[in-house]
Amino acid sequence: KHANSGEPHLYSSKPTLLPTALAGEYFLIKKLTGWSLAEQPFQVVRTMLVLTNVPAVVVILVLLSKIVEILGVSDWGRLMVMAMASFGTFLTTFAVVINNHLIAAMCVMVACYAVVQVWVVGRREKRWVVMAGLFASLAMAMDLPCGLLLAVLGIGLLFTLPRATLLAGLPVVLVVVSLSVGTNYLAHRTLLPPYAFRDAGQD
Repeated sequence: KHANSGEPHLYSSKPTLLPTALAGEYFLIKKLTGWSLAEQPFQVVRTMLVLTNVPAVVVILVLLSKIVEILGVSDWGRLMVMAMASFGTFLTTFAVVINNHLIAAMCVMVACYAVVQVWVVGRREKRWVVMAGLFASLAMAMDLPCGLLLAVLGIGLLFTLPRATLLAGLPVVLVVVSLSVGTNYLAHRTLLPPYAFRDAGQD
């Protein structure tokens, strides 16, 4: 709750980087179609929903299928994993609303795909480290508990490819973290996430 502009106002405690990116998407939709949230809320929201969530679900399933092909030991096992990912997860229920969880899951999948390329397939190109760092840090920016994933993948890559991790992966992570903290500061005038202020009545 912020009271620095007159009457107290309630603000979302969600991480701020995704809404900032979605504001850019809305800006483009408004420029291209003339629609506004005030005048055409259904058209705008449904367009944003399709443009945001459908690609995220496709990326998750396509990359998971590639990981399953690499790690799977039987066709039946591969089929079961894909069936569960398609029909036995809360992600499909999240797909009908714009939210941070689905986007974070997509980022987790991309990061995991990148580290599978390094650790299992044996690829040593810098781009896989950059991809892992970028999407693991984006996952954390979308859903704070994903910070643990970022730490685990970062430590693992540091042991596997120390030079690439420090010179290519770490700078990308720092940029994403800076954007996340920066947008949080713009929204709440603090570097700490709203989750740090859980006491009743705190502004």
